[in-house]
Formats: sequence, structure tokens, C-alpha cells
Amino acid sequence: MKFLPLDQSTLKIIDIFFNSKFAFIQLNECNVDLYSIFPWTHDFNSEDIEIMFEDLKKEMYLSNYVPKTYLKTPISFLNFVFKQIPNLSGFYLKPNTTVGIFRTYYLQHR
Repeated sequence: MKFLPLDQSTLKIIDIFFNSKFAFIQLNECNVDLYSIFPWTHDFNSEDIEIMFEDLKKEMYLSNYVPKTYLKTPISFLNFVFKQIPNLSGFYLKPNTTVGIFRTYYLQHR
């Protein structure tokens, strides 16, 4: 199966579910900052992210866009999205600790 690139409308749907700004950042080539990508007002734990991710998968037929290996976990999916956006492609989310709050992730250079 051929995988389509994530287009602007797909990124907008992802943004709705993750309350993120991937579509905005792709259009405006903003500075890379974790808090500008995820302007969350509270900490999300991994269970919160998992629920958002499952809702997104129900809403979209993501297998057209994303190889199955990237759909195993929300973090691997978000890192795939980072790769698709030119000014974010050199970064990925990496945890400071092995488990816990999503805010303990930080942006790492690939």
C-alpha cells in the first residue's frame, strides 16, 4: 500500500485531537518549541494521550497515511508527524524519564 503524505487537512484533524499546532507550524515555519507545538495548560499522562490517539484512529482511516509501525504508540505516531513537517523533521519527542507525565518529554535532535 502506498502511504500518502500528511496533508494540511489531515494535520488539522490531528491538531483537533491532540490540541496541538502542527498545521499552524507547518504553514508558518514557527520556531521549534515544545510548548508552541503542544500549548497544553495542564500535564498529560500517557493514559490521556492514549485516549486521544484511539479517538483519532476511530475518526480517520490513518493506515492510508501512516505505516502501521508508527501507529503502535501515540509517541511513535507524534514522532512520525514531526518527520512530515519540514521545520520539525530534525526533532523527535524523547522522554526524560521512562514513564509518567507527558510534559517530561523534551525535543531531541534526530
